[in-house]
Amino acid sequence: MLAHYRMSLHDRAKVALASLLLALGCALAVRADGGKAPAEANVPEAYKLAPGDQVALSVVPQKGYDCKGTVLPDGSLRLTSVGKMVATGLTLDELEAHIRKILAQDLKDPEVTVTLEKIHEPAKPMEKPVEKIGKVTVVGAVGKGGSVDLEKGMRLRKAIDSAGGAAKDADLAAVRVYHSNMTSTIVDLSKPERVLDAAHNIELVDGDSIEVPALPGKVDLPPADIEGQVINPGSYDAKEGLTLVGLITLAGKLTPLADVQKVQVQHAGKKEFEIVNLEERAKLGIPGDYYVKPGDHVFVPPVTYSVTVLGMVKKEGHYSFHPGERVSDFFEAGRDELAGATNDALVDLKGVELIRNGEKPRKLPLKEILKNPSHKDNVQLAAGDILYLPSKRQHTGGIMEKIQQFTPLATLFAVF
Repeated sequence: MLAHYRMSLHDRAKVALASLLLALGCALAVRADGGKAPAEANVPEAYKLAPGDQVALSVVPQKGYDCKGTVLPDGSLRLTSVGKMVATGLTLDELEAHIRKILAQDLKDPEVTVTLEKIHEPAKPMEKPVEKIGKVTVVGAVGKGGSVDLEKGMRLRKAIDSAGGAAKDADLAAVRVYHSNMTSTIVDLSKPERVLDAAHNIELVDGDSIEVPALPGKVDLPPADIEGQVINPGSYDAKEGLTLVGLITLAGKLTPLADVQKVQVQHAGKKEFEIVNLEERAKLGIPGDYYVKPGDHVFVPPVTYSVTVLGMVKKEGHYSFHPGERVSDFFEAGRDELAGATNDALVDLKGVELIRNGEKPRKLPLKEILKNPSHKDNVQLAAGDILYLPSKRQHTGGIMEKIQQFTPLATLFAVF
């Protein structure tokens, strides 16, 4: 071993020259880095390598031997141009000498320099477990309200952070802490200086409850209600621009018994209601739209003792009838608007159709019914019935097409 550390005068001169060059390089590096010293300048001269240290190897004048490596947990160091060696516990000078000896087997007078590029981070001392002394409750405008473990010395802001942090709309200027003795404290945590103030960021005790209020937001507008002859009566969001037709659509459309000529609309805060004739408004197009407001109450009444007659009549439309009135009675009542409805030359009396709520369209042999009032198909009329008298001379598209031609609101009924 003594031979290993003996150095000739020539070798000492080389080492001195290398040290001088290294010192000169460090001084230049300090100037280039604006006065910052390299990592090795702060390393004690007798520093011994430990796992996690990173070193750099430089060999001159030979090229291709420069490399870097990290001391592994087992104390070894692997350098690609040298191999694996034990480095833990060695100083930089000792490591240089060891590497020089290895390389001397293949190289002539190699000048070896090892620098410490990064010192391992010392293991942090184990933190003592946090002492939990109870529970507090956090509610309101926080990420996740509920029970929070109370740590010794915990203050208000940390409890709020433990509950998911304050929400975007949280009013941190008016946080209220309810104490177990039935008293409460209102504090302001809206500014950093308040959080640092112990009078506001107060220390909590077991059983405290924290309420983080929300800032006043946009007032929720009341919905619009719709009842009566719609498929799904209920409350619906009265967004700006919602029309009465739109509200009916939201409610699943109309039942066959809906009286679209007498829809009642009661505005919020009003006792009286307005009658809206949807059929007349539909004929006007967009200018006839009726807009619903928040808080409006809409009632779609059922038709009462009224039937709709379409087809080969003088005037298509709605006609009233008496309770208990049958089909034959209706057409023999002498109504001028229904003149010609029983003319066998114009009307296909065998193809008359009746549509009734909840039933499939049915054929009515009107010619036979008029001759024999006791006919089984001479039924009593019901509110909302639709009677269709087809032409005998020309083909028509049928009762469904006729209904859609008669009223632009046909598609607003759930049955169509």
